[in-house]
Amino acid sequence: MNEVDQLIEDILGVPEQAVAVAQEWLEITRLFAEMIESANDLLIIQTHSKRYSACHPYLQICYEDDGAMTIEAVSNKFLQPMLSVDAQNTMNEFGWELSEEENMPNYFKFLHKENADPQVVAELFTKTLRQVYGITPSDNIEVRAGQGIWSNQDSE
Repeated sequence: MNEVDQLIEDILGVPEQAVAVAQEWLEITRLFAEMIESANDLLIIQTHSKRYSACHPYLQICYEDDGAMTIEAVSNKFLQPMLSVDAQNTMNEFGWELSEEENMPNYFKFLHKENADPQVVAELFTKTLRQVYGITPSDNIEVRAGQGIWSNQDSE
């Protein structure tokens, strides 16, 4: 009977662990949005995952005086292992661009002030970390803005 119950849960239900992970990502996204809104110069989200060696996935925002933002996400130039073709296609689907210019090696997006909503940017960052880089809430995620640092590892 337990096997039947397990089969029904597998077919119809969402495992409790998946719900917990989704809740953790919602909390991380909320914190990203708060920090994006309160920062005014530079914000860096650095991850540390066993999936990568040397350089780990990171995202950053450079704020302009008029409220616009240039956002960046690390590219294959630095990652080991490199992103798969599918992951690169997902970056394109999310609107990230790669430049041919040598001084712009990462994926980037320029957001005018009216398109630089902290919640929207936070959701993009979360989707990018999850769906492109394969980061999980159990990986170390640090957010640096000015002199402040938040880490999901500190809250445990």
